[in-house]
Amino acid sequence: MRSTNFNKIKDLLNSNNKLATFEELTNKGWHHGDYISWISVMSCIPKSWKKQIDHHYNTVNNGGTAVGPPPANNEERTYFADDESSSVRRNASSNPSTSINGSGSMPNSATMMVVDPMVVPEVSHTSREDLLFNDLKATPIKKLRCNNLYRILLTKLKYKIPPFRSRYTDQYQLNDENWETLYTIPFKLTTCTKLRAFHWRLTHGILYGNKQLHRFGIKENSNCYFCTTPLQTWQHIMTECSSINTFWSMVEAEFNDIFIDRITDVEKELGTLGEDDLNLQKNLLLLIIKQYIYTCNLDEVMPTMAGLMAKIRFYERIEYDIASRKNTVEMHFAKWEEILFCLSIGIPN
Repeated sequence: MRSTNFNKIKDLLNSNNKLATFEELTNKGWHHGDYISWISVMSCIPKSWKKQIDHHYNTVNNGGTAVGPPPANNEERTYFADDESSSVRRNASSNPSTSINGSGSMPNSATMMVVDPMVVPEVSHTSREDLLFNDLKATPIKKLRCNNLYRILLTKLKYKIPPFRSRYTDQYQLNDENWETLYTIPFKLTTCTKLRAFHWRLTHGILYGNKQLHRFGIKENSNCYFCTTPLQTWQHIMTECSSINTFWSMVEAEFNDIFIDRITDVEKELGTLGEDDLNLQKNLLLLIIKQYIYTCNLDEVMPTMAGLMAKIRFYERIEYDIASRKNTVEMHFAKWEEILFCLSIGIPN
């Protein structure tokens, strides 16, 4: 917070002891830069608690406590003892001359006063804590931090699932844990920022086929370059194109030690959902293959095994240089060992 203006609810009240507008608070000396903090606090206070705050001040400020809604003017008044240890209630509709103790006078053991619930006199607030209520949990206002307000706002935030995620969730029966794995796995897969950026676009549906590229004005034709199918999409490139399916078969044969089973459609489009060492190597290889196929479509060239191997060696050299600078060469070779073995190029000295 900029200042201590939020330490007490009293500072949020106007001269009529109601929750003040920001303009009224600036007249009391608040800084204009406190608007964001003020609106954050006000948005976190439910309407029901705003009513209870009013009643809280109407009663506690005079030395007593009250629970529930404020009493009606024609029903009840509350008497408070000076020692704050006792209170006596009476019906306001009864005869004012009726005594409290049956003798026609107030008790002598304590000086009593009648308080109108709607009148809030100015008293000291040093003997109690002011609270902010969220989901029936009370938090002292003087202990509130911007982080607490941010978390409260997040719990009230409602967001719409992106169409790409919703579509693939239904198509491949994915859950939130699967998506969390897909979103976080590139930081374990590679240290190459180019591959990480490609993986981010992949998992957020920002990779396009000629159908969209033609609409954007990038391609002159919307047909698939590899098989001439009309309205090429990313899904068509990865799973439906006959030429690319032939290329996938060649990849499975070349890297049979890594792809023990056939590559599924979800692995072709998104990647594997496991995080063990074998799946990490498999995911890394799949990521490079998908990036290579996507680049071939943009450049309008047919993908070949020679071109793929050159691309794999290229990214391995990039990661090797990064590992050398970070003194993590052993971890680098442990990750790339199976891929390098399949390429029959061995591990360089």
